[in-house]
Amino acid sequence: MKQNKLDCCVVRDLLPSYMEELTEPETSEQIEAHLAECDACSELERNMRTQIPAKPVPKKSLRFLKKNRNTHIISAVLAIIFTLACVFLWYNSHFRYPNTEAGRLDAVQKFVACGKADSEMEQAVGGDIVTIHDDLCYSIQEGTSMHVTSYTESGKDLFVSFTAEDQYHTCGILHLSRGLNGKYYPVSASYGIPDSATIMYQLNSSLPASLDECIVPENVFCFAGFSSKEVASIRIYYTYYDTAAKEIQQIEKTYPIKNGTFLWAFPQSQLATDFGITDFSTKKNPMYIEEYVLLDKDGNDITEQYDIPSQMSVHNQYPIAVFYLFIIILLGVGVIAVAYILKN
Repeated sequence: MKQNKLDCCVVRDLLPSYMEELTEPETSEQIEAHLAECDACSELERNMRTQIPAKPVPKKSLRFLKKNRNTHIISAVLAIIFTLACVFLWYNSHFRYPNTEAGRLDAVQKFVACGKADSEMEQAVGGDIVTIHDDLCYSIQEGTSMHVTSYTESGKDLFVSFTAEDQYHTCGILHLSRGLNGKYYPVSASYGIPDSATIMYQLNSSLPASLDECIVPENVFCFAGFSSKEVASIRIYYTYYDTAAKEIQQIEKTYPIKNGTFLWAFPQSQLATDFGITDFSTKKNPMYIEEYVLLDKDGNDITEQYDIPSQMSVHNQYPIAVFYLFIIILLGVGVIAVAYILKN
């Protein structure tokens, strides 16, 4: 077989590698054949060997460099796995409640019955009732037996109504948010003490709630009833600012109650669609609940017979926005660590 001859320019480029014995045997043979025939390249080789003595790189050094490179790659992979594992464990430790009977009860038991309650001034701990500026404040003692009475979903939000077997017969609503793993993260809860006439409980997902301030970040109105057998329906009066007419509009809707215990969640966007509001925006003209009345089976207003209890609230110490920000920071640290390993 006829061997390919190398040009002078190719030989000159290969001479440094040839002198360090880094070229393949076949390439070295062709270079040697060329040097035997070409005086100019042969002279260049002699000058290079005279000026800079060529020392072949030990094979052990090459193996060490290759091994060192592999070690860096393995370290980078392990750093990636470690970072993802930390994110996974952190995420699942917070979004840990499934939407099952056991999961909902577990969320209420652990998040609500915690012995802590938020107020404008201070916290009430251990179930003790205190009055701050005429506002009632107390908390559900840790370990109190809880019962889930109902639940409903609205998008990624889950609302759970509950009662407590404490001395006050507390009732309330827990708001949870669904994560990427399909499980839920407790956002907040609100509860109150019903007296002998109190059967209704109203809450929205921004806590604490009031009838005058029903707008919430999630834009969901939530109502719950506990053993409200005499109440046949609820009439709710909604108001919003009509940007086209440049005036406040009021819309009323009556909701029948099929049984004494219920839990409703009304997203504002869905209400706007149902009412035919085309220019609705939760930012520019959000909807409010101005008033609601309780009606008996004959349509008579019996609202005055039923009081809404003073509401206490519990908020998660990690808001969801801060929670995701922490994950982004953790992933960023992992990326920096991997880049540093590969660079060095």
